[in-house]
Amino acid sequence: MVHIVQDDVIFLGDNALNKRIGQMNDGNFDGLIQTLEYVTALNANIYVPGHGLSGTREIPLHYKSFIETLHATVLEQYEEGLSDFEIIPFV
Repeated sequence: MVHIVQDDVIFLGDNALNKRIGQMNDGNFDGLIQTLEYVTALNANIYVPGHGLSGTREIPLHYKSFIETLHATVLEQYEEGLSDFEIIPFV
């Protein structure tokens, strides 16, 4: 991510997308959630997601909510003993 302080703009890269679902090949849920908490706390004027339209801090907040829900749902089903293909209908 890049924060242009003088313009109060944060380029999120693929850490947050707007109305898109990204891949998490090189990360994990906990790290992404912590990153989104940090970046929303900066309360920048403009957030530029990796994909989708730019906007306010609602972009990383909404994506964080989505990631938290996804993580909780997958974890719950995994702990119930379901395999990956059996979890898909729950998410």
